[in-house]
Parts: sequence; structure tokens; C-alpha cells
Amino acid sequence: MAEAASAGVALRLRPPGWSFSGETVLLAFLAAYVGVIAVCPLAHHFVEADAPSPSGEPLGVLLRQWRSVATQRALWNTIEAGLLSTFVSLLLGGAAAAVLTLADVRAKAALTFVLLLPLLIPPQIIALAWIELMGPSSPILKPVGLAPEPGSTNPLYSRWGVILVMGVEHSTLAFLAIRAGLRGLPRDLVEAARLGGAGPGRVVRSVILPLAWPSLLAGAALAFVSSIGNFGIPALLGIPGRYPVLTTLIYQRLQGFGPRVLGEVAAIALILAALAAVGLIVRAVLARRAGGAAEGAGPRLEPFRLGPWRPLIEAGLWAVVAAIAVLPLLALVAGSLAPALGVPLRPETATLAHYRFVLLEQEATMRAFRNSFVLAAAAAFVSATVAAPLAYLSVMRKRRLARAVDALADGPTRCRGRCSPSPSSWCSCRRCPSSGSACTALSG
Repeated sequence: MAEAASAGVALRLRPPGWSFSGETVLLAFLAAYVGVIAVCPLAHHFVEADAPSPSGEPLGVLLRQWRSVATQRALWNTIEAGLLSTFVSLLLGGAAAAVLTLADVRAKAALTFVLLLPLLIPPQIIALAWIELMGPSSPILKPVGLAPEPGSTNPLYSRWGVILVMGVEHSTLAFLAIRAGLRGLPRDLVEAARLGGAGPGRVVRSVILPLAWPSLLAGAALAFVSSIGNFGIPALLGIPGRYPVLTTLIYQRLQGFGPRVLGEVAAIALILAALAAVGLIVRAVLARRAGGAAEGAGPRLEPFRLGPWRPLIEAGLWAVVAAIAVLPLLALVAGSLAPALGVPLRPETATLAHYRFVLLEQEATMRAFRNSFVLAAAAAFVSATVAAPLAYLSVMRKRRLARAVDALADGPTRCRGRCSPSPSSWCSCRRCPSSGSACTALSG
């Protein structure tokens, strides 16, 4: 009886819903893992950024970086490049999404795959491909006389080069967001406008554009946040062109001064994260004012008939897609097959010697391949081992603590490190601005 009474007292002392079950132990382990891996580095990051100055001024490190001429210049360049490249992304991605979704063009699957190529390739490779395409020794432009003069500077080493290449890369994100919104438009409203005698142009202006406005904002926000957090393209094009942005400023500080400037780069990273947050807040406010698209699943929209214009529109679409997604990669491949820089690529000069040297003879590259595969496999295994039980406890068991841990675990996907020498030296916010099917994984 005494044992039963003490057990009853212990049960009454426990919080409601609390039990020392295997789920509780597993959830505690997951919370500790996420805390060590995700929360502690970011918290340390923000503490370094908000540290007082040597004179005792509150937020001294952050304020000193904010007043720095180099930081202000990089901040303005980041905003400029982000906005202009977002315009390019919306122009390319929006036009492609509209044609592929609303018109009766053929080979939609093939066009969509080619349009997704920039999303599947790291930004550094995209930048290298464009450098090879637009340079004086371009294997694509030089034979037709369109390459720059020999010995001249690559035109992409400039502000407009950074904007163009980032706009092309992130046009895929805008395409996915806008296409998802267009595919979810209610068919009844469009059919009613058609039955009322409205032509395709009038239907697009009066019905489709107002309904697709939230998806346009989602695509714009996604492209903008990805642009301001991009490192590879501004590093390869902006540093030679003396066009610094916040991401490259962080890299240059770390390369020049090492770990002793972690507080300064953390402050710059905090400014970058605040800029991303501002972009997402503006998008949310505009989307709320515009109102969400009418919910209408049901049958998909009947595509507009292009009639005799279809071959011409298809040819123009393929030409644009090839120019922005295929030609740069072909230039990169052609450059890898040429025996030396400046040697014209012909069947008799093409060689696989570079591939043989890199893959079979250079020990550093072979070791890098091995390390990449081992690290990727280990990271995938650990991520799946942690994510599967966390998803089960959060979605199936609906544990509140599991949901909170899941939100904290999302931090590394929104703040990605890209630095040297410390993997947690800085982060850039990569929050997906759309909560629907327009959300897509980020790369680069």
C-alpha cells in the first residue's frame, strides 16, 4: 500500500502528458543534438556580433561595422545586385512559367528540365561556365567572331556581370514559384472570362495576373534572398571586377585576418540576415494587401491555343533556354576538351588528357573525391537518422517539444555557412518565403 501511495504521489507530481517512455528519451536526445549542432553555434555567433566595443559601448562591434565605409559600400552593392538580379529572374522565370503553363507549347517536360539546370549546378560552376562562354578565348563565341578582343578583360567581371549571372541562376526559383501559382488557378474564373468574350490578353491582364500576384511575390522574395546570400558568383565575378558585396566582404575579412575577426564578420552576417528578413517582411505585407489567390483546385486550365504562332514562340523559347542554360555548360565542356588555352577546339585537337590527369593522376583531386563522397554519405546517414524520428514525433505524435525542436533544426538550412577557417563563421538567411507548393530546395 505504501508503495502504491508513493507511486500515486509521483504521478500527480508529473506534468500532464509526461511519461518516462522511450519517446521521451528519444525526444530529449534529439533536442540535445539539435541544441549542440544548430542552436549553440548560432547563439555564439550573435553574442560575438553584439559584443560591446573595447571602450564599453553597447553593441560596439555591430555599430562599428555598420559605420564602416567598406560595409556600407558592400551593403549598397548587395541591395543593388539583389534587386536588379531579381528583376532579371522574374523576367526570365515568369515568362517561361507563363508560356509553359498557359500556352499549348510542345515538349514541356524537356523545356522544364533544361530550365532547371541552373538549380542543379553549384553557383561557382555556373559562374565558371559563363566566364568560359563570354571570355576572349570562348570556344563558342570566338569561332563566330563574337568573342571579346584577345587580351581584353572578360565583360562579366563587373556589376552587370554579377547581376546577369545571378539573375539567370535564380530565374529557376522564380519559375518554380510562379509556375506553382499558375497551376493552382481556379479554372471557373478563367472559363467565365472566356465565355464572356475576353481574348487571351484580356484574360491574362484581368484574371490571371491578379490571382497570380502572390506567387509572383513569392518568386521575387525567393530570388532576392538567394541573391543577397549568394557567394560563388560575386566571388568569381565581383572580386575581379571590384564589386564587393556582403558575402565576399566576409570572405575577404576572414582570408586576410583569420579567426581574430570572427566578431566583425558575425556583425556583417547579422546585417545580411536583417536584410533578408526585411525582404521577406516586405513580401509578406504586399502579399497580405494583394490577398491570396483564390483556392481552386479542380481541373487545370485549358491552355491557350497559339495557332500559327506556336512554332515561332517555341523556337524563341528554345533559343532563350539554350542561351542561358545550355551554351555556358557547352563552353565549359569545350574548354575542358581543348589541349591548351587559346587553341581552337576541333576534332583533331580535342583531348581527354585533362580528365585523365584530374581523375587518375592528381592525388589531391582523387583525395577530394573520396572525402566528398564519404562526407556526403555520412551527412546523409546522420541527417536521415535524426530527421526520421523527429518527423514522426512532430507530425504523427504531435509532440509540442518535437515541433519546437524541428523549428530550431531548420536554422542551418536558413543560415548556411560558407567561410574559412571556421565552418560557423557566418551565415546568410535562406528562408523559403512560400509555404505552399512553390517552396523548393535551395542550392548554391
